Amino acid sequence: MLRVATTSLLILLSGTIFAEAQDKPGSTVKEPAPVTDEVFGALSKVELRGRNIPDDWAVLVDSLSNTKGALKTREVVVSHGDTLCSILRSNLQLPGCSEKAIEVTAKLNGNDTVAREGERIVIPDYALIPSSWTATFDTAVSEDQFRLADFEHRWGGSIAEKTTKDTRVQLKLTSYDVFVDAPMDSRSAAKVDRAVPENPVVKSLSSPAAVAPWIKKLFSVSNDLEKRAAACQEPGFKIVDSISYYQLFGDDTPPTCVTQCLRGECPEITLLDTGVFRHEVLKDALEVGGIDGPLGSPSGPQCPFIAWPGDVSHGTMLASIMAARKTANSAFTGLAPSALIRSHNYVDIPNPGAVATIINDRANHVFDRPQLFVFASSMRYPQSSLVTSGQLQDEHRRTTDIPALVSVIANNLTWVTAVGQSEGGIPPHQITKISPETPMNLGDQRSIIVVTSCDPCSGPAAKVWSQANYSNEQEGLVSIAAPGGTETHPIPGVANQTEYSATWGTSQAASVVGGVSAALMSCYPEFHLDGRFLKSRLLQTSQPFPNPGPREKGLGILDAKRAFLDPSKSWLNTGAGFEAVDSYKVCSGSSINLMDDQNTPIAADTPRDFRLGQILNVEPNAAGTPQWVVTYMNLMTAQRREIGPGTWADGASLLQVQKEGKPPEVINGLQIRAFVPALTSIGSDPEVVKCL
Repeated sequence: MLRVATTSLLILLSGTIFAEAQDKPGSTVKEPAPVTDEVFGALSKVELRGRNIPDDWAVLVDSLSNTKGALKTREVVVSHGDTLCSILRSNLQLPGCSEKAIEVTAKLNGNDTVAREGERIVIPDYALIPSSWTATFDTAVSEDQFRLADFEHRWGGSIAEKTTKDTRVQLKLTSYDVFVDAPMDSRSAAKVDRAVPENPVVKSLSSPAAVAPWIKKLFSVSNDLEKRAAACQEPGFKIVDSISYYQLFGDDTPPTCVTQCLRGECPEITLLDTGVFRHEVLKDALEVGGIDGPLGSPSGPQCPFIAWPGDVSHGTMLASIMAARKTANSAFTGLAPSALIRSHNYVDIPNPGAVATIINDRANHVFDRPQLFVFASSMRYPQSSLVTSGQLQDEHRRTTDIPALVSVIANNLTWVTAVGQSEGGIPPHQITKISPETPMNLGDQRSIIVVTSCDPCSGPAAKVWSQANYSNEQEGLVSIAAPGGTETHPIPGVANQTEYSATWGTSQAASVVGGVSAALMSCYPEFHLDGRFLKSRLLQTSQPFPNPGPREKGLGILDAKRAFLDPSKSWLNTGAGFEAVDSYKVCSGSSINLMDDQNTPIAADTPRDFRLGQILNVEPNAAGTPQWVVTYMNLMTAQRREIGPGTWADGASLLQVQKEGKPPEVINGLQIRAFVPALTSIGSDPEVVKCL
């Protein structure tokens, strides 16, 4: 996992999306939010969103004036008829005046509030640049209906544009940006914040002098990805066909829609990481960004491997797992080979405001084509958000204090992030709602997918990777597990302009989930309308851990094959593979109850809004008795609950299903290998019928 230290961006909000309940419609907030000096980096963007912009601007100026050397000013000559107010409006594009704005300007001129013709006066040199921000609502969610109505009521004067598509409503609101160049003195936390990444994602696997033996040793065992990596080192090896990363799931034949993109709506993946090299398999995928590296020898091997170079290759590796194109010389094909990559070098982004700008820009395009964000690093909260222990002051600050993530949540954008892992001698640790690391502490938000790595990822021994950070079942901050490779079975991929390498970790697991997510968007564009749909589908179709410990309890493993089943239909597998089900009903008098090894009913402690998500036949128990797991989903919040594993209480009928052109059929629990209800059916209770 890439780690980057960063400053924080402050959004001044005199009537904010977070504090608006305290404001009466049309009122002027008397005390804008205070500005603390830790928010200013070498060049920080401050976004003013309040309903009293002049006051917010004045608070910003006043805060800077209290920091030695921070305030930037300039002189202007007073013209005939000028006032302090007209000077601020004409020189700085201030949209109006306020007593506070006049007051902070007068302080720079001996507290003189009078502008005299011909005199020179000093004004703060912080012009306002018009900008905008967005908020997106899904009216199919009752909570969003209330949010939208309240939002329009309170922010009506700032709404510049309203766009509606299906049940989605997006509002574009006016705001202003101010760019601040603050010195990095002892009072400013900015001096500790834009640093080089602390530790590589993984240590170098070997020295460059031992590349070929290293490769052969690593890849002497199993799947086609590893065999291809080893074959690339053989003298005279020629690539006949590319190996797909779907081999990670034991399936090299993804649906054709993965490469075609229905309706031409190929997803855009915004990758915030290290720069992506323009390797042959990535250059056509790169829509934004990309870096050039040294060209290899034309007489060398087609897919030369090197030892893992460290963070310089981190973003390139993730991009190749997700979106590598299939070419005549490609060793591996990405999970979403039609996706476009918008690469932003997170280390080089000048200030956190730029991250928020990137996200807001993509939010403006969410109706145009699917948008996905992949981030395998962590963001830092401002010091004012933390207590002395380094934890957040309270869990609510995790959703309000980093504007980039505020935009993700407000617009329900699909954001895939790695949970992180043991680094620099620090053991893996629990992520909680007050952890200072983010976005991995936001996995309970409906469009944020926090990914861990599994090792192994199948069979009775499947577990969460021992070096990955973790959450508990109650807080549910880790969303899903996926293959991320291991030290003995790393994941190969592109390392630079011409070469390949291999590595492992939660970053690679996040890119696997990111790639499958982008592929699902290619096949089912409706997924991009709200991140909760895609997250729900991944969680709904995930494979339960067969013998879950505390870190696995309630968590599933990504199952690409089930995820790609048409989500508009229900699917049943009774032993001959999946068949589409036109409709299903629950048999009256039956209950989907499981028994444990002591033949005691397993309590189904699921909240009211959770409905049947999946029934799966899983690994047998120690006595060899078949077992099942039942999962429940809340489609509104994209949360998953799991019951089992256990055996059926009796052989009673559970479901009545109807397949196309066939009469209704009654199914009991023992017949079910897998049952996956249509995603839309999770939003309501199934019909109950009497089964004969």
